[in-house]
Parts: sequence; C-alpha cells; structure tokens
Amino acid sequence: MPVTWTFTVLPTASFIPTPPSRNPPISGLASWQSNMVNPLPYPGSGGTPYRSAEWWCTNNQQVYPWWSIDNADFTGHFATNYGWGSSFFRAFNYDGGRVYQQIADYDYPGMPGYQDPAARAHWNRCAQVVMDPYKNNFIATQGYIMNEANIHPFGMEINYRRTGDATNVQAVKYMANNAIWGTYYSGSVFASSARLTAYLLDAALAVEMTPQPRNKAFLPRTVDIILGYLDQLRNLNFNDPNQQMSALPFFFGAAMEALIDYYELDVAEGNIPDRRIPLDIKKTLDWLAASAYIPSRHTLVYNFYDLPRDPNLVGGGLFETTELNNLVAPAYAWYWSLTGDAASLTTGDDLFDHVFDSASFYNPSGYLDDGWTWSVKEFNQVYKWSFDFVNWRTVPNAVSTVLPASNPCENQSSPCQAAWPDQTPPIQFTWKAAAAPNAKPTINNVTAPTLTSTTATFTFSSYKPATAQVFYGTGAPAACVMQPYPNTGLRSCLTRDYGHASTAVAGVYDTHTTDEYDPIGSPNIYNYTVTITGLSPRTKYHWRPLLTDASGNTAAYVDQTFTTP
Repeated sequence: MPVTWTFTVLPTASFIPTPPSRNPPISGLASWQSNMVNPLPYPGSGGTPYRSAEWWCTNNQQVYPWWSIDNADFTGHFATNYGWGSSFFRAFNYDGGRVYQQIADYDYPGMPGYQDPAARAHWNRCAQVVMDPYKNNFIATQGYIMNEANIHPFGMEINYRRTGDATNVQAVKYMANNAIWGTYYSGSVFASSARLTAYLLDAALAVEMTPQPRNKAFLPRTVDIILGYLDQLRNLNFNDPNQQMSALPFFFGAAMEALIDYYELDVAEGNIPDRRIPLDIKKTLDWLAASAYIPSRHTLVYNFYDLPRDPNLVGGGLFETTELNNLVAPAYAWYWSLTGDAASLTTGDDLFDHVFDSASFYNPSGYLDDGWTWSVKEFNQVYKWSFDFVNWRTVPNAVSTVLPASNPCENQSSPCQAAWPDQTPPIQFTWKAAAAPNAKPTINNVTAPTLTSTTATFTFSSYKPATAQVFYGTGAPAACVMQPYPNTGLRSCLTRDYGHASTAVAGVYDTHTTDEYDPIGSPNIYNYTVTITGLSPRTKYHWRPLLTDASGNTAAYVDQTFTTP
C-alpha cells in the first residue's frame, strides 16, 4: 500500500525588532546583586553565611554538603572526574568559570571591592581555579571525558578572548569535535535531548568565537533540530498516553539560550539572523507560561508530569525549585528587549525576582531543603545566564555576555597577550595513555605505591611542572585547616602531622614516545616518581603527596594509607 504524507510549507519567517522605549526597574535586582557576593548570614540560618560567590570560592572550613573550590583543592579532593555522581555538584557544572568572570565584570555601588582592581583579580583567580583542571582534563584526555553533564565551553571562550591563552582554544575544539559527538548534529530526534543538543551548539559557537571558521554543516542543521524540539514541546498533549517527554523545563531554557546566542552572533557578525528563532521562542515562552508556570509559587514545574497539577494540594518541594528559574527567565527578558512584549516582561520578572525563594542552609536544627545554597552547582544555575537577563532588562541594545564584544582583551593588545598570573594548584592524578587503537588517554585518581618491606615507590602526574615530596608517618594526621589564599599553610600542616618527608623530585615532561597507540599523546602531562626508604616491615603508614609549582602554589592529594609487607 502506498503511503501518502501531507506537508505544509510555511512562508519565510519575518521578524522586525521593535524594542521598548523604556526599561522599567527590576524589583529583585538588589537581592540578585547582594546574594552574588554577600558575606553576611542568611536570615534564619543560625549564623551560617550566605552561600555566595565568596563562600563557594574561598570557604576554608565547612565541607558539608559540598566543598568550596579552595577547600576541595586544599583537602585533596581534586576535580579530576567530570561525569555524573558527586562531581556533578562541583564548580565546573553550569560553567563556574563563566560565572566568576562575569562576577569580575559586574561592579555596582555597595558591592564589596567596588571599583577596586584587586577585587576583580580575586574573582578572576576563582574563575581560573575552576577552569584550569577542567580545561586541562579535556586536553589531557583529548576530549575523552565528554558527556552531557560537562559541556560548558563559554568560560574558556571568554577567557581566551580576554587573555589570549590558546590552551582554551585547544580544550573548546576537543569539546566541539570529540568523536563521541562530532559526527552528530544532535543527541537524538527526541526533545529529551534538548539540553544535550543545546550544549553541542554552545560548543560549536564557542569555537567560532575563538575565532575559528563557522561549521556551516553543523550549525544550521542543529538549529533546525532544536527548533523541532521546541515544536515537540508546544504540541505535548498531557492527555495522550502515546506522547511521552523525558525532559524538564530548564532543558528548553538551555535550548533557547543556545538559539539566542546563535541569533545574536549572526547579528554581531553582520549576517542575516534566523528569523524563525524569536518567533519560535515567543511561542515556547507562551506555552511554558500557560502549561508549566505556577504563579502562586513563582516558578515552573520541575517535571511536566508532576502531579497533582495544583500546588495547593501538595506540600514539600515539588513546585519549589526556584533555583532553576534563571535558566529560563533570561529568554523572557531577551524577547521583551526585542519587542516590548508585556507578557514576557511580567513572567520573566516574576521568575527572576523569586529565584532565591528556595534558599536552604545548615543551622543548629539541621540541614534544610536543597535549594540554591545547596552546592556551587546550584549557585551557578542562578548566575550563569542571569547576567544577560539583567543586561537585556536594563541596557538598550545589550548583547550577550559570551559574545566577543562583551569580552575585549584585558590589556587591549592585538593579538591578545594578557595572561593572568598562575594561581592554580598543581593537582595530582594518574594519567594513562591510550590502551587500544582509536582509544584516548584517561585521568584517574592517584594510585597506591609499589612496596617492599622497607621501601615505597609512588607514581603520579600533574598538568604542569612542579616539585614533589611525599609526606608520611605512622600516626593518623589531624585535619588541616586552610588559611586564606595564598598562604594556605598546607606545607606546615603536613610537616606537623606526618613527621617525615621524602626528598624533593622534579616532574618530568611526558614525551609519549613509548605510547603504542597514541605517539602524539597529550601536551600537558608531567610525571613524578618518588621513593622512600627505611620503612619498617608490616607497618601501616599514612601519606600525602605535596606538589609545589614555580609560583609557589601547592596541592596535596587526600590522606591515604599503605602497609608494608
């Protein structure tokens, strides 16, 4: 039997921006500014400070529920794994490097360090410490760490534009061209892949802005697919059992963000933008407002299938994930900035103004809720895209924060040569070369030493040259308390607690000449071999390897034990 399909060919999309004549004030702007860096306790928190940018960068004591950036490095809980699981709550997720660079840019009266260059340098250091292991892991594994949870290219693209550091370009290229995704235009044809496909588009756009030639095969097709996801969403029928959608509202926020960046980049480059994008985003925003927005809770449902639909019939946090609001609200602000659409202004502002309603904290009564203060991941979710919300709502003709116009070279040199001072700790790991044809290198945790009854030989690697010592002893060490950067006190703590230290050994650059399957290898690996002697047989020892780089930055992997035979 022949099958007949009927298609409706739509006319070419037409869209002419008609920006609003004035920018009304944002009711929640002061809270957004204050919570960004506020060092004061959250009301009702029992004195616990805000989980602000300062907390998540430099907190040097509390490690529950998650470490700060500095405290993780100081205690040896290094960021070496960028997949799902506990690492999902680390600062790389939702692009902490981008967040901290945007905070460095944002200067308002009342902000601690207002107009102080040292404050900007402080936030840049936080960004650098987030991005450095993330960037180097992509380079060292040639993109092998790729999965949906860790595709966040714009922090590195922004940093390249500002500093000229070409290693950012290496990492972003691996992200965009990795064999896992590089031959695909999307994650799948289903809208459940909306976030993943948006991230793939982000990576391609970031490469173009480094700048590299546009991928003319990938970008238009991927844009078509993402627009198809939005169409699938708008045609979702909750009463049709044959329709299923394993996707969440903020997945489509990521999709709209990627489309907006594509549209804005075309405008910036003098190209004719895809006029379908604002039209489809408007239809999607209206659908979300009608089908997923809970005005009484000032947020969107977490899952389109959450029941009951009436939030007044259920308690708890089912309709209270306001920390996700700012992954969607900027799309409303963008469309309003182009058209003055009143409905977009109202819904977007309500989401933005209430993003902090789900705040949680640890106090003497216990840990409460799991909202925006739960981890640095949630903090990044609040701030990653919301700087664009503020720009589109307050600045006429504002452009996206990731575009080249928003990220000039910091010393105006051309080509840009404005390198930041190296303030990153020399973290340790085990690097393994490719083990089979077409395989890639891997990064793993530091492994146990090779033992005899009186000796122990340790091997590990780092991303940069440094000097290594192994501290060891038979007693369990006390907990080290980090002092404020740069004098963290790590060496003195290890000296006090372990009692013994090996001689210092310099790292050796890995030339990869013996790697059977990967003779080129990774260009940022330094290897260390440290042997200690004079140990007692059948004795348990504690140990930590300490690395010190040429700038005086230090890092020591977590305390471990071995027992001599």
